[in-house]
Amino acid sequence: MDDTFQQLKPGLSSFAASPTEGADSLKPLLELAMRTVPAAARAGTTVAVRATAGLRLLPGEQAHELLRAVEKLLNEYPFQINHGSVSIMDGAEEGAFQWLTMNYLLGNLRGDLGSTVATVDLGGGSVQLAYAADKKHVATAPDGYFKEMKSGDFSYHVYVYSHLGFGLMAARAAVLAVADGDASPCVPAGHVGEYTYAGKTHKAVGHDSQPADAVKCKAVVDTVLDPAAPCEVQTQENCAFAGAWDGARGAGATAFYLSSYLFDRVSQAGLVDPAEPSGKTTPGEILVAATRACAMTPAQVLTQFHGVAETDAAYYCHDLSYAHSLLVVGYRLAEDAEVTLVKQVVYKGQKIEAAWPLGAAINALSVS
Repeated sequence: MDDTFQQLKPGLSSFAASPTEGADSLKPLLELAMRTVPAAARAGTTVAVRATAGLRLLPGEQAHELLRAVEKLLNEYPFQINHGSVSIMDGAEEGAFQWLTMNYLLGNLRGDLGSTVATVDLGGGSVQLAYAADKKHVATAPDGYFKEMKSGDFSYHVYVYSHLGFGLMAARAAVLAVADGDASPCVPAGHVGEYTYAGKTHKAVGHDSQPADAVKCKAVVDTVLDPAAPCEVQTQENCAFAGAWDGARGAGATAFYLSSYLFDRVSQAGLVDPAEPSGKTTPGEILVAATRACAMTPAQVLTQFHGVAETDAAYYCHDLSYAHSLLVVGYRLAEDAEVTLVKQVVYKGQKIEAAWPLGAAINALSVS
C-alpha cells in the first residue's frame, strides 16, 4: 500500500454562503491526485467526496448547493465519477470506516473479537464510537446501532454510534450557550470574545478575575453530555450519554484508540509526542493537563503548550476538559485506563494516516 495524504482547512462547511469558493478549495487535493495517479490510470480511478458532520449541520439547501458545486468541479478532471460519488456521509458510516481503517492497519482483522480495538473519532461536529461486538447483541439492541463490516473471509458486527452536535467545535458552542452571555468557567479570566459555529454566534466571556476552572468547566460539560438521559432500554447502565444505547461492550471494547481532535489536543498538552504516530496516556492525565491549562491566559497557553493555534487558545481549557468528560462521563472509561492516541499507524514500513477515508476506500473495493 502506498499512501498519499493531505488535509486542508477550513472544511467545506466554512463555505456555506459561497458554494463555488468551497468547491474551488478542493483544487489543491485534486491537483495532488493528478500528480499522484499516472495519466494512463486516471480514467479508471474513482474519485469520491464524502462530507461529514459540518455539512450535516448546515440549514436549508446550503449543503446540497455545496455538493452540486463540488460535483461540477470534479467533472472538469479526468477521474471516474460514479453515482453517489459526492454525498453527505452519515455519522454511523464515518465511525464504521474509522474502525475499519484502524483495525486494518493494525493487522487485527483475523476473526477474533479480542484482537480488535475500539475507536473514538472526535471531529468538529460529531464524535463516533465503534467496536466489534458479539453477534448475540445485535438481536437485542435497539435498531440502528450495528453495521456489518467485512475483511477478507471475516465479518464483524460493529457497534457504531455518532453523536451529532458533540464534536469539539459543536461542544464549544453548546457549553457557551449554557452561559448565555455570562461568564463561563471554561473561558479564561478577563477574556471577552465571540465564537461562531453553524451560523450562530455565542459570547465567550471569562470571569473578571477568577481563572477558568477545569472541574467547574467539566460540570457544565457534563450537563451538555447528559449521561442520565434515558436510552431505549430499561437499564440506565447500558446508556452512554445524550440518550444513546451502549450495552454491547465486550472483548472488542477493551482497548481504546482515539483520533482526530483527541490526538491533536492531547499531543499539544505534551501527553503524547506529536512527532510520533501514536502514544499512550490516561483520562486522569488529561484532567491534570486541563487543570493546568485552565489556570492560564490565552497568551500563556500559546507559550506553554506546543502547537495550539491562536484562535484555539481561549478554548483550550474547554477542549481538554471536554476530552476528559467525553471519555470518563460519556464513554465510562476509568481515570487510569490506558488509551492510545493515534494520528498514524506504521504499516509495512510506511506511516499511514489513521483516518476514515481509508476505511471508506476499503469498503468501496469490497462491495464493488
